[in-house]
Amino acid sequence: VVNEHRGAFVGLKVIELGRFIAVPYCAQLLADSGDDVIKVEPVDGDQTRRNGPIIPTESVQFLNKNRGKRSVAVNLGNLKIKLAVKTLCEKADVIIANFRPGVAETLGLDYESLRKRNTRLIYAENTGYGTEGPLAGTPALDAAIQSYSGLAQLGPEGPSMHPDPIID
Repeated sequence: VVNEHRGAFVGLKVIELGRFIAVPYCAQLLADSGDDVIKVEPVDGDQTRRNGPIIPTESVQFLNKNRGKRSVAVNLGNLKIKLAVKTLCEKADVIIANFRPGVAETLGLDYESLRKRNTRLIYAENTGYGTEGPLAGTPALDAAIQSYSGLAQLGPEGPSMHPDPIID
């Protein structure tokens, strides 16, 4: 169900190629503003579909970050499906992605590949450690970044992880 709320960016076609928290949340804000957001997820679903709390059979975390979006589960290892997703992305106004380093390029779903067919494309990419520097190619999830950044050391009773995946 597409959200009926009308905001600043009403009517943009947004493709979400993201998992966990940051990219789905960003796309959620656009869906809440009235954009048409299509979430592309693996055939076994976004990991947050399995994160608690589960009430009664669905993840509250997943539902909260994906309301008002359409979704499609795909196997990007299948060439025909990958080409269909690429065509979908080429017709989008906005792509929001958080692939592991190098994956978007391998799939042909990176900015440079997609902008050849859509020069007006806005491509937002979220990476764990940025695109330059010594850790640029390192895969990252919340626990690794909390530890590496020192955030995990800030607990009132000694080292502890923040209970919510605030970095994902």
